[in-house]
Amino acid sequence: MTPVEAVVELEDTYDKKLTHKQTAKYLKFLGKFTPADVEGMTMKAIEDCKYIPRIAHLNDARKDLMIQQPDRGRKPDRECGICDGTGWQYVTVLDKIFQQEVKAVKRCGCHEDPGVDF
Repeated sequence: MTPVEAVVELEDTYDKKLTHKQTAKYLKFLGKFTPADVEGMTMKAIEDCKYIPRIAHLNDARKDLMIQQPDRGRKPDRECGICDGTGWQYVTVLDKIFQQEVKAVKRCGCHEDPGVDF
């Protein structure tokens, strides 16, 4: 599960829409982990939380699952004008089902990690 899919899962499960700023914070936290780890943390937090899990709950789930916090080496550029230092940028894409443009996020070029494909 990618970080974007995890955020969508949280929003769908709890029927709550996160703000752009909240989404960026979740993506920044989850973007450090492998897709399998993201899925494990997300599902564990959903099991444990009555309301939408905060990042602290996801971090607790990480610790419960004994997932190490990786050191990515390359950090987002805090001065980036595209992503404001989050490492994620908003893009507009065409929803193939409803045939309308929707907002989505993708890795910003200032945080490109050639070894990871989101």
